[in-house]
Amino acid sequence: MERTEFDRTLKDFEMFFTPLSSWQRDEYWDSLRNYPHHLFISAYKRLRDNYSFKRTPLPGEIKEEIKMIMKEGIEGPINFDKLEGCDDCDGTGIRAKYEKVKGFKHKYFTARPCTCPKGQQYEKAWREYRTRRKQ
Repeated sequence: MERTEFDRTLKDFEMFFTPLSSWQRDEYWDSLRNYPHHLFISAYKRLRDNYSFKRTPLPGEIKEEIKMIMKEGIEGPINFDKLEGCDDCDGTGIRAKYEKVKGFKHKYFTARPCTCPKGQQYEKAWREYRTRRKQ
């Protein structure tokens, strides 16, 4: 990232948050100059829309946001509303039905993620939830 691009984006930060002094701008530059400019702008837009403090986000907070963006991948987060379901789940992403479970005499309600893209997103979220619960 070039210094002029960085300064331009940082000035936009200052429009929404508290202004920075020149030495603070230099500190931000030293800390964030190795990241690509498009990731810095994406992090800025997210922080601008979701940040709850009045002060300018610290370089560490901007780095964390950039890492989250990189972790999500090139395509970015998938919006559930844009995903289409299949006929099995009627567009919900979850196949729910009553079925006979071996060893029990009654039918029980079961819900499992579908194989469609929306169901795969649910499966991924449930897998992450289970691994966090085990820790």
